[in-house]
Amino acid sequence: MIWIAPPEKDTDNAALEKLLWDAGNQFRANSGLKAQEYSATVLGLIFLCFRSFRERVSPMLELLNVLLQKEEDLRWTRDLLLPRLPSGQVNLKDN
Repeated sequence: MIWIAPPEKDTDNAALEKLLWDAGNQFRANSGLKAQEYSATVLGLIFLCFRSFRERVSPMLELLNVLLQKEEDLRWTRDLLLPRLPSGQVNLKDN
């Protein structure tokens, strides 16, 4: 298995994340605002977290797809060659 180091934190993304958290804290702290008045900030935080999650998981999913394709190729090769082995059509030599 290949280990993929997480990318360095994007400073623009970090600044936006801090801005959103600060705004969320201000809205929440005895502001008297209704939920609908600060829901955009909360949704922004959720989407920001989802984006970060997706950026970390995407390389793993790509690797998984490559490995699944290799597995399928190996199965196809096995299914092609295995029936030919007992009949002698395929010869295995010891090295």
